[in-house]
Order: sequence, then C-alpha cells, then structure tokens
Amino acid sequence: MFCPRCGQAPNSNAMRFCANCGLRLEGVSQLIANDGVLPNQISETPPTLAPKRRSMRNGARFLFTSLVLFPLFFALCFVTDNPVPLLVPATVFLTGLCWMIYARLFGEDLVPVTKKILPVEQAPHPVYFPPAKVIKTAEIDPPYSVTEHTTRQFGLE
Repeated sequence: MFCPRCGQAPNSNAMRFCANCGLRLEGVSQLIANDGVLPNQISETPPTLAPKRRSMRNGARFLFTSLVLFPLFFALCFVTDNPVPLLVPATVFLTGLCWMIYARLFGEDLVPVTKKILPVEQAPHPVYFPPAKVIKTAEIDPPYSVTEHTTRQFGLE
C-alpha cells in the first residue's frame, strides 16, 4: 500500500499515519479491504437525560405547579368560605414530592447509548497531521565546547 497523497510506502501496514505527509491511513486500508467502497460513518447522538434525572425534573414540575395553583385556590377558599379547595394544591405538591423521592431512591442512572449511521456526505472530515520535517544531521553545527569561551579569555589559544 502507498500513501495516496505523496506516494510514499509506509514502513508497515499497521501505520496509522503517513510518515511523510501525515495523511491518516486508516481509511485507506478500509477502502482497500472493501474494494474501494466507503464504509458508513457511525456517530453517536447527543447525550440524553437519564431516566432518573428526567423523573426528578417531572417531580419538580409538579412542585412548581402546586406553588402556582396555591394562590388561585386560596382565593377560591374565600369565595366558598371553605378550606376544601386547598386540597388540590396540597395534593399536587405531595404528588411531586413523592415522585421526586421515588425517582431518587429507585430511578436508573443508565442512559442507553444510541448510534446513528450518517451518509457519506455528512461524515466528519478527516484530521491530518502536518508533514514530518526531515532533519539532516550532517548540516547541524557541532555543539560548542563549554571551556572554549573561557580559554579564549586567558589567551591560551
């Protein structure tokens, strides 16, 4: 197998990137294995709320609803001159409280991971590494001696 961008042969077929240009070779090996047919790209869907957390939110909605209903039914108590209408917001409040406690104790924290298959047009673009720089060691200046500068000051040279 050769790199389709620069034509260099990799050292082994297990290499993931081209050493010369940085092209990802994983997709190339998949293309060769599938006779040039692109495999479908798989991506994960965005995370969803866990059932436990969703139930806790529903219980909190009931609590909030009871707080909104309380002034309405409190006014209704004055109209009917009877405290019985306050049972409605109290019942909604207790329902939300029980729902939250039940979700906290017995709710499941697991979120099923679902994957969807994307068409090839929507697949994310591959990431390329920059080409590797070739350094010729013959052109590198040799390191200076630590004592060279000091010996020059003494005039020993």
